[in-house]
Amino acid sequence: MGGIKMLKRKGLKVFAAGTVTAIMLFSSALPVLADTGKVTADVLNLRSGKSLGSSIIGKIPQNTALTILDDSDNSWFKVQYNGKTGYVSKDYVSLNGGSNIGMGVVNATSLNIRKSGTTSSARIGSLKNGTMINLISESNGWYYMSSGNIKGYVCGEYVDVKTIQGTVTADVLNVRSGGSLSSPKINSLKQNAKVEILSEEGDWYYVKSGSVKGYVFNEYIKLSGATSSNASAVSSSSGNPVKGNIFKCNVNSLNVRKSPTTSSARIGALVKGNTVTFVEVASDPNWYKVTTSKGVTGYVYKDYVTYYSAGSTASRGETASTDKNSNTNSSSSSVADKIIATAKKYLGVKYVWGGSSPNGFDCSGFTQYVFKQHGYNLSRVSRSQATNGTAVSSKSNLKAGDLVFFSSSTGSSVIGHVGIYIGGGQFIHSSSGSKYCVIISSLSEPFYVKTYKAARRII
Repeated sequence: MGGIKMLKRKGLKVFAAGTVTAIMLFSSALPVLADTGKVTADVLNLRSGKSLGSSIIGKIPQNTALTILDDSDNSWFKVQYNGKTGYVSKDYVSLNGGSNIGMGVVNATSLNIRKSGTTSSARIGSLKNGTMINLISESNGWYYMSSGNIKGYVCGEYVDVKTIQGTVTADVLNVRSGGSLSSPKINSLKQNAKVEILSEEGDWYYVKSGSVKGYVFNEYIKLSGATSSNASAVSSSSGNPVKGNIFKCNVNSLNVRKSPTTSSARIGALVKGNTVTFVEVASDPNWYKVTTSKGVTGYVYKDYVTYYSAGSTASRGETASTDKNSNTNSSSSSVADKIIATAKKYLGVKYVWGGSSPNGFDCSGFTQYVFKQHGYNLSRVSRSQATNGTAVSSKSNLKAGDLVFFSSSTGSSVIGHVGIYIGGGQFIHSSSGSKYCVIISSLSEPFYVKTYKAARRII
């Protein structure tokens, strides 16, 4: 068996085994991780289980520090508060970049992400060479890390701990106190400003630029020598793309632009899961020319789309209509895009019963307000809105901009909740659940599967 060697990276002592056997021996028993976080919501519900249907066993005030006992679930943290152990939504707990030990860059062609720190553990994904990752903790030659929505263990021998630099590409980029459009703006950075990436949280970087520290939207940061983990934490590309390949959007929101630059006009938008047809690599190789399922041809930043299949959207029935109604469909899509863009401006606005303004919305107050900004008058309450427009026969026929309706509880036939479908199986709504604000949710979440009642087309 080969000897043990010590690797020194930025002051960290990382022990990597000379053979696979040694790695397995030294990493079979890892310590329980205890990250710390801070509550970002006004009040965060502590629940008995990992679902919105679980009973509330406590309420945690904003800015409360929490010890995270388990973060293996995609949506929930297991935490301890006031002597009680329960679960809170990950959406409202910020790690603030403080629990990481640093940033790393993958130096292997393909690096496996594993469920625990051993080569015998289940593989849960892989990382491409050059991918940037958050290093949360280290033990016996393995890093516990996060990359996009994936958290797991990688062998430290194949990760270089380094300072990640980036450059601002927008004319002026807002710096916020948290990774959300609803977080207060605390500063701004000018185009070409240099930043150091301290951590990555979803679509946001926690950065430092001179004396400025805070969160910036990562679409407007061009990295130097590293690839954002959002570029595809789990590698699935079949190689160099060819015309007709299908790519899938891998971030929550992605602009389609008229030319390959962030200063170019926005001519469309994608949400996570939307597919596009690859046309060609742009003059700037960081951009792809693509055609969306709505027939819009433009440019997207290549790191935010992932190879999906070799087919074409036409063969998948996803092209825009070319019949006599194509102009109408195109017009409706354009209006829907604008409505959805307006709705997203209010992500994070608090839920207020009876509210119908940006100071606070209930569910139907939110939909009524958003549609009114575009000349559509909806009834005030969800049950009445369910009679507006025309019926959508089934979920498979939903289009972006449709209203989707739910009962307030499983087993009930009475409509008590409404949201706006944004495509990709997702809808935006003012939630009175644990998040208690305007959020984006999935129709495939168990609660919404059980309570979905109807949909209406307004546009």
